[in-house]
Amino acid sequence: MNQLKDGERHGYWEQYHEDGSLSSKGNYIDGIPDGLAETFYPNGQLKNRCHFKNGKIDGLYEEYFEGGQLKNEWNLKDGKFHGSHNRYFENGQLESSKIFKNHETHGLSTEYFENGILKSNINWFEGKIKDLNEEYYDNGQLRFRISFYSGHKNRTVEHYNKDGSVIKFEKYENGKLIKATV
Repeated sequence: MNQLKDGERHGYWEQYHEDGSLSSKGNYIDGIPDGLAETFYPNGQLKNRCHFKNGKIDGLYEEYFEGGQLKNEWNLKDGKFHGSHNRYFENGQLESSKIFKNHETHGLSTEYFENGILKSNINWFEGKIKDLNEEYYDNGQLRFRISFYSGHKNRTVEHYNKDGSVIKFEKYENGKLIKATV
């Protein structure tokens, strides 16, 4: 345990908080993290867990609140976000869900209020917002809707009050506002 090879960490290592409780543990090969790695809060609860491959996080990365509830879970490939990413409120309710492809947001991204009501839906393609995107009030009522067509310069934007009544409607072509209804 806690061995050095040519001045680099090698093998199984543990580190401790000032109070003597376990802070982290993991494996190294010639100073490079390899395999399972975990860190802990001073109260002993798991803080995060991940797997390293050739010094880069590869696979599921989990992060926890100090009370033990899951806070974040990501999938990574060669140290880059690739796959799902879920974030949770401390009460365990899902806060957001995204999908990554080669370290860029790709696909539907959703966010929720702490009470579980949908907050937003955003569509992504290779790191850029696309198609229909919506955001909601905490009562579930639609707040605004953006519809992209033929690229980002052409879009319609609808704004709503918390009671559902229309505030305004906008239409853009080539990035310029061509119509606004209030």
